Amino acid sequence: ITGCRIYQSTFGYSKHVFMLAHCMVWFLYKNAQWEQQEVIFSIEARRPAGESYKLRKWVIPWMYKSMYTWGTPSDLLSLRKHVWHDPLESYDLTLSAKQTQDLFVFYAHRTNNAHHENKWYNAIRHNCLSDLHRGIAYSTKKLSAWTIRSVFSTWYISHLKRKGLIKS
Repeated sequence: ITGCRIYQSTFGYSKHVFMLAHCMVWFLYKNAQWEQQEVIFSIEARRPAGESYKLRKWVIPWMYKSMYTWGTPSDLLSLRKHVWHDPLESYDLTLSAKQTQDLFVFYAHRTNNAHHENKWYNAIRHNCLSDLHRGIAYSTKKLSAWTIRSVFSTWYISHLKRKGLIKS
C-alpha cells in the first residue's frame, strides 16, 4: 500500500450545513504485476430499498444498520460527484507505510466481522467519520478511540491537521 487519503462529500440537506459530510478512505497500492491500483473503503447507513434518509432516524440508534463498502473510485466517487452532484474534497494522510497497512487491515477485519456483529449507524457514536477515526486511532496510536469531533467533518479534518495527520 503506497498511499492513503480521506475523501469528503457533502450530501443532501448538508449542502447548507457545511459541517456534515460523508467521508471515505482511499488506498493506493501495487498489485502482483506492480501496477498502481486504487480502492476506497466506505461505511454507509443501510436503509430499506426506496426509503430516503431521515435526519431523526440518523440520530436515533437502531434505525439503520451499518454497511461496509469497498469499491473503485469510479464506483464510489463518480456516483457522488456526477450523479448526486455533491462536491468532493480530498486530504492526503501523512501515515507511514506500516500505519497505512494497519489502517487497511483494520477496515478489512471490520468488514469480515460485520456478519458476526450487528453495528447500528448512529450520528453520534457510530457513523462513517467515527469509524474512520477508530481506524486512524488504531493505526497511529496518536488519538483516543472516540472524539466528539468525529460527529462534524470540518471539526474532524481540522483536528487531524492539528495532529499532523493531514498534509498541509
